[in-house]
Amino acid sequence: EKVALEAEVDRTRLGEIERGEANPTVDTLNRIARTLGQTLGSLIVEAEETSSGVLKKPIPKINSRHINKKIALPTGLKHEQLEQA
Repeated sequence: EKVALEAEVDRTRLGEIERGEANPTVDTLNRIARTLGQTLGSLIVEAEETSSGVLKKPIPKINSRHINKKIALPTGLKHEQLEQA
């Protein structure tokens, strides 16, 4: 009931989604995932694993040291120019 309230999904509808009796929109699934502290992708992977009974490899996490990493650019090109594009 708490998840339904926080995700702004009708409690009955959430039950139907949990039982596989409803086809929720991506927006609804995204709200449910955020309420559960997950990403939509991880929620879908988890649902696939439980429905098939087969555990799959977890999605690897992005190494934060690669985010915003500066790379050498050809002469005359500046990072600021790319950010504006």
